[in-house]
Amino acid sequence: MFEKEEPQQIDNSIYKSFAGVTFKDGQKAYFFGIKDLEVNVNDKVVVETSKGLELGTVVVAPVSMEKYASSLGLKPILRIATDIDIKMKENNEKDAKYALEVCKAEVGRLKLDMNLISCEYTLDKSKVMFSYLADERVDFRELLKVL
Repeated sequence: MFEKEEPQQIDNSIYKSFAGVTFKDGQKAYFFGIKDLEVNVNDKVVVETSKGLELGTVVVAPVSMEKYASSLGLKPILRIATDIDIKMKENNEKDAKYALEVCKAEVGRLKLDMNLISCEYTLDKSKVMFSYLADERVDFRELLKVL
């Protein structure tokens, strides 16, 4: 018999404020909680996302948690980005271009019917994400083995 898993409670009370952060495309701001950190608009920050650690830019100034009206749980702004974080991001972008070319070559070699769009590493390089388009479902298990 399976036990029903209880939904996790969202505890945004650990944050004093929240701020809006954008990422490389800069089109949409996502909100992140702030514990004991002072951040300002245009600061580069390291945040925890569902993908992993990412570097973003604060675009909405911090607002008191009393004004947070959503029921969604917030991930934290971990720190102001250091020069090392910024250099890592730049290196990751270069490495992602190379990884995209390697992946495109393997897609061609394996004759997969998919068009690769982009490649992106998380800041700590714990994950790599490839985006692609395809008219039909693609079995890319062999591609994953090669990569």
